[in-house]
Amino acid sequence: MLKWIPLLPLLGFTINGFWYALVQTRPGAKKAGSTAPGVIATAAIFGSFLLSLRVFLYLKGQPEDARLVEQTLFSWMKIGDFNVDMALRIDSLSTLFTLVITGVGTLIHLYSIGYMSHDATPTKFFAYLNLFCFAMLMLVMGS
Repeated sequence: MLKWIPLLPLLGFTINGFWYALVQTRPGAKKAGSTAPGVIATAAIFGSFLLSLRVFLYLKGQPEDARLVEQTLFSWMKIGDFNVDMALRIDSLSTLFTLVITGVGTLIHLYSIGYMSHDATPTKFFAYLNLFCFAMLMLVMGS
């Protein structure tokens, strides 16, 4: 379940990024409004907020010495006994930061829908905003 917290903003980036690259950059393409890409990006980060809240409540219910969740995604490299895994790790401090990143990120996304309504490329803006949130979540959740 931990993997979905950063993957949802990455999914929002992918959808808006492809929309911008394949549709908006064509010659004669109509200017996109900020509503549809904003809703896609906001839904992605809000979904991450809900999952972060679920993990926070789960950890809160655990005994103090067991407040840690780690999920190995894949093994990056193995050299003899040396093993490097790509893993996500959540503890009491990192779950607080995931709530801040996704909660404040959701509010920023909501505000940006109206703020970017007169911009020429709101789809590109929302794609990059989701990519930034993904990067922050990976920074906080990386094992």
